[in-house]
Amino acid sequence: MAKRKSCAVSGCTRSMDRGTGRGYCSAHYQRLRTHGDPLAGWAFKGEHLKWMEDHLNHDGDDCLIWPFGRDSYGYARVSAKPGESGLAHVRMCEAVHGPRPEPKYDSCHSCGNGKGGCVNPRHLRWDTRAANQADRLIHGTMTRGRDIYTAKLTEDDVRSIRRMLGTMPKCKIAEKFGVVTTTVGNIERGTTWSWVK
Repeated sequence: MAKRKSCAVSGCTRSMDRGTGRGYCSAHYQRLRTHGDPLAGWAFKGEHLKWMEDHLNHDGDDCLIWPFGRDSYGYARVSAKPGESGLAHVRMCEAVHGPRPEPKYDSCHSCGNGKGGCVNPRHLRWDTRAANQADRLIHGTMTRGRDIYTAKLTEDDVRSIRRMLGTMPKCKIAEKFGVVTTTVGNIERGTTWSWVK
């Protein structure tokens, strides 16, 4: 009896599917059919960590896109143990730059492509939450203003409110725009919508 050939995916120890597997085991072939890539989608046990270990010394300048599952925001997800899941860019940052210096530190992307699944170790660093938010502003990836799904105001509404301030009571302005008086006060003080000119 002839020995069955191994799957074409490097490191996979499963046998190649005899049917229409195109050189892949049945599981990798299904991922190829579903996602267009035999490594896309959710991974097999240990595959996440092996891929990450293989790319710890990645030295390219382009984004290194996580080939496995992502969350609803587009961030790469890694599972090391059954039932344990986390953000892949955080794991990569820990592996390359050591543990988080303080609990309030974030794993920041210099490329602005965290929601695109980038885990390039050269693009990651530990930094404060404020620095991470500043990066998001620079990269245009911060959700704010009208892009927040609960927002009741637009940028034009905010400009109108500012023009009305001093001409009518805040409670009347708030009523006109369907918000609470506190919102109008926050706009006046610049604690919210401060970027709108």
